[in-house]
Amino acid sequence: DDRSMAIRLGDRSSTAEKQDATREPASAREPASARELAVTSAAASLDAFGCTFILAPAMSVRISAEDALLLSAFAVADLSILVESECQVRGGDWQAVVPKLGPDARRVHAEENAGGASVISEALSMEVLCRLLGARLVCTELELRYFPAAGPITDYAIALRGGDVLGVSVTRAFSFGEAALSVPHAAALLSKKLAGILHSSRTCFNQNLSKQILHVWCDGAADVALLRLSFCL
Repeated sequence: DDRSMAIRLGDRSSTAEKQDATREPASAREPASARELAVTSAAASLDAFGCTFILAPAMSVRISAEDALLLSAFAVADLSILVESECQVRGGDWQAVVPKLGPDARRVHAEENAGGASVISEALSMEVLCRLLGARLVCTELELRYFPAAGPITDYAIALRGGDVLGVSVTRAFSFGEAALSVPHAAALLSKKLAGILHSSRTCFNQNLSKQILHVWCDGAADVALLRLSFCL
């Protein structure tokens, strides 16, 4: 079952203002149920107000309302944006996760790529974009063709609901067992990958990659902040 469910929790301040404006006398109000109190308490502790949650068999994804809007606008407008989301994979064993992925993510995982140890990152990337944007897979890495053939390539191509085809390049902003991410390292990574995207967009001849997504996996919120800072430099 590859169905997903989206849950939107409203902004805390606007919700409070609405409650104040429509407040009934204490005697007329019904007491909040235990479930309502639990949901409100959990949302507050997770800083979840104003966020959208995507619940899927293989993972859950949290994205702020503002970033969700930007991501939707990116799909139809000529924008250069940076958005962030949080992904929690369900189940620690990767082999147990694969059957829960959607068909496109399973295809990315199963098909041969150009080498390297990025197949898991690319499969999860496809799953996230499918859940967030309704994207479907058009070409895997080796199905995209380039001239000249040498140079940076795109990991896969997706189609959005409107029919536009986008390239997706996936990278990790961490190395297992190595030093923590720094601003110089983050800046170098972004410069290299963004330059590679421009190159592959020009040289790909069997798909019109009018724009691309650079999907960066991070180890935590601190690394996301470093990447955001480096992107703005």
